[in-house]
Amino acid sequence: MKLKKYEIPSKAKESLKALVISDIHYVGLQDNDKLERILEVLKNNKYDVIYLGGDIIDSTNLLHFNAKATYKILAFIKDLGVIAPTYIAYGANDLVYYSIYGAKYLKEPYIEDIKTFMNKFLEVVSGFKNIYVVENTPLVIKEGYTLSIINPSLDYVFDNPKGDPEIIKRDKISYSFLRYLDKDKTNTLICHYPEFILTLYKLDLLGNIDLSIAGHDHNGLTQMLPIEVLLNLMGQKNRGLITPSKSIRLKNTNNLRGKIELDSDRTLIINPAVTTISERNDILKKIDSLFYEGASEITYVPEEEIKRVRKRG
Repeated sequence: MKLKKYEIPSKAKESLKALVISDIHYVGLQDNDKLERILEVLKNNKYDVIYLGGDIIDSTNLLHFNAKATYKILAFIKDLGVIAPTYIAYGANDLVYYSIYGAKYLKEPYIEDIKTFMNKFLEVVSGFKNIYVVENTPLVIKEGYTLSIINPSLDYVFDNPKGDPEIIKRDKISYSFLRYLDKDKTNTLICHYPEFILTLYKLDLLGNIDLSIAGHDHNGLTQMLPIEVLLNLMGQKNRGLITPSKSIRLKNTNNLRGKIELDSDRTLIINPAVTTISERNDILKKIDSLFYEGASEITYVPEEEIKRVRKRG
């Protein structure tokens, strides 16, 4: 598994090291090797915290019909808590049931199934040691550090894969707590959707967040192709080719993965996916192995330490 490594300046006195995992899209026992590779990363590296960035499962069909695989993914989450405190965000795939009938005869194959995810997944993992489900509220994860997680309503992405900014405007009172975070602490926000974070920023609702982390974009689908390199040489800033809305319009691909400086005080990191092409993409899923499995290693480095290193240099 490829690790994207980032250093983030921290206002705290001590450093913090986090592993970010997202977009596992766990379908069944055939995906156990992916879980094992994640655990191998954790075995070979020491982390203070683990962030799970959403789309843990591919659909709630798993929770309805596959008891063995459900046990396996729950056991995996429990193992994460044994290794380090683990904080969970979720995405649309965690909250929907995939209907074969809907896929065949209707335009919408996915049906809202939030209660199943809440009852058969979140309630169970919430009882595990060091597993935390954070909802629209900040949590102190270490002295000098806070973590906030926003899980948008399913309405946000149901009709528009890029998300509906009008829903953010409607619900903006729910995100007002971001403005009141202690500016002397290092404040991190996790939301599965990068477009959600970018919209918060455009609407001046990101508040005192220093670092935002998202997933969802599945690496931009260009790692195996020279297209991205050629576009960059032509002056087109490009971080991928295919967006979640299946668009290849270049202006939509600037923010598909990696570290993006929103301004001098705020950074967005879009995490690579464990599964680039998920199970429901029919024949395309067979080329998933052509893409790398990725995660992000984030080291928060105290600003005082950065200054000392610069002085010595």
